[in-house]
Amino acid sequence: MHPPPPPPRRIVFLLFFMIACAATATVWADNDNSLDSWSSSGSTLVFHYMNKNFDSVIDFRFTITDECGNQVFTPVRFIIVEDGGRSQPIESFVVYPVPAKDMITITNTQSETHAIGAVLYDMFGQKKAASHTMSNNTIIFDVDNIPEGIYILKIYGNKGIQATKHIKIER
Repeated sequence: MHPPPPPPRRIVFLLFFMIACAATATVWADNDNSLDSWSSSGSTLVFHYMNKNFDSVIDFRFTITDECGNQVFTPVRFIIVEDGGRSQPIESFVVYPVPAKDMITITNTQSETHAIGAVLYDMFGQKKAASHTMSNNTIIFDVDNIPEGIYILKIYGNKGIQATKHIKIER
């Protein structure tokens, strides 16, 4: 007999918006049908997300109506990543410098973990750069042509994703 499955984790998003007019929100792409519910009160929107899997994307479109009746549509994308609900692996990679200016170096700190490559994504999930192991199990990214901002760095090994880190690029 198998034990019952654990209850799904619930992630709650709070989104505050400050406007001097009426606003409505429409979910226009719950990409994996994981949005449980959402509600609004004043200038606060609360989203309840029942995660069926991680690395999900939920898109919202906010319709803001100004005092003259003009409507403006604003898209917002949430990217859901693993939040530590499971035990975290030992940090086997060091990423420096943070924040980065023109280059990011990824160095392996454990001989039994081998990095094969790494991919840098923007907060919309679009691939911005990729690199492969250079030497001594070190990966070097040239980020000189990448705009300032926060990025997601996924380090891949021979068993798939080995580490995911948030990287800040600033000049």
